[in-house]
Amino acid sequence: MSTQLVSRRSTALGSALLAGSAIGLFGWDVNKPETLAEVNTKGHTDFVSKLDAGERKKRWVRWQRAVERSRGWDDHWDDEDEDG
Repeated sequence: MSTQLVSRRSTALGSALLAGSAIGLFGWDVNKPETLAEVNTKGHTDFVSKLDAGERKKRWVRWQRAVERSRGWDDHWDDEDEDG
């Protein structure tokens, strides 16, 4: 399962949570993840794969191969070719 938060302000939220935790404002302890279980859970969407484990693995392996093949695809270009 994967979760996508509605809020795009996660960096600011993370900073605020850490600052609040540092002074004991919320009763959370970043050293005890279980105390953070309900933090920022409103407004999210859970994604559950409809594929079986074998198909997911097969697609993941194919994705990894495609990414590997794309590495270095532009190594043959030099600066002169890119400028025109």
